[in-house]
Amino acid sequence: MKLILRYIFIAFLGTVLLLSCEEEDNTPDIDLSLNMRVEYDSPEDSYINYSNLETASISYTVYSTNKNIERVDFFVTYGNIIKESYADEIKFETLIQSDFDSNQGAVRRIYTAQQLAQVLGKQLARDLSAGDIFDFRIETTLTDGRVYPPDTVSNPAPGSLNFGEASNYTSNFFTYVGCPSEIVPGDYLNSPTNPSLPCSNDPFGQVPKLLFDQDIEVTQTGFLKYRISDVSAGYYIGIEVMDYHPHDFIDICNTLYHYEHVGPFNIVANGTHNPSTNQIDIQWTDVLNATITCENTYIPNF
Repeated sequence: MKLILRYIFIAFLGTVLLLSCEEEDNTPDIDLSLNMRVEYDSPEDSYINYSNLETASISYTVYSTNKNIERVDFFVTYGNIIKESYADEIKFETLIQSDFDSNQGAVRRIYTAQQLAQVLGKQLARDLSAGDIFDFRIETTLTDGRVYPPDTVSNPAPGSLNFGEASNYTSNFFTYVGCPSEIVPGDYLNSPTNPSLPCSNDPFGQVPKLLFDQDIEVTQTGFLKYRISDVSAGYYIGIEVMDYHPHDFIDICNTLYHYEHVGPFNIVANGTHNPSTNQIDIQWTDVLNATITCENTYIPNF
């Protein structure tokens, strides 16, 4: 999931460096800024629809107003969210200045599931699996030899990017194989999945404090991202100040995968969604506290 934590759809990062010249300096002004951004044409164009792989595709546009581009190299790393396995980075494609000049600075790209599969050495679109992810990295070389982003930040920690002279620059974006989400946001009732054994690992004896029929809220925070307002069901009552623990998930074909925790503990939670009943089943684990593990069920209350 590190890739899902590092890249959530498209990042726009960078700062602008402006040069000033003395009036008596006859040296021509040099444009040191770089404009290079990627945008998906719509949310529906941002992922490969696993329910219809034969006709599925992604569509994005690469924008640039620069006139000093030598090359824009796209690299891709292929992996799978479910298996948490990733292959080595490979070269995907290259754009040059004439591509932007002939398209008024906006180069549109459409790739079918079949084409993406073949890039990876697979034969057919149906060789792709739900949870497959394509993580793209962009490297731009200008005609004066400057490269963005600098080598020192080609693989940075989240939030640490600093492209110096670059302005409005997309360094990474990703797509994945998933399904149109069937989760219905709203009010749910949260109870232990198995009342006789609410937690499969209860090292602190907190089971008696668990809340049955607890009101919680499921909200949509992104195209396929959701937040459950509490996954702990009161387990931490009496242990710490924050008795509830919201959690963020990404929905991949009605399987919910840990996106990031939103509380004081490093809680990792995964689960499933039943589209016929809208029931959500979650197992959560506090990996920092003796791997506390409990199982909750959320039933619609609307």
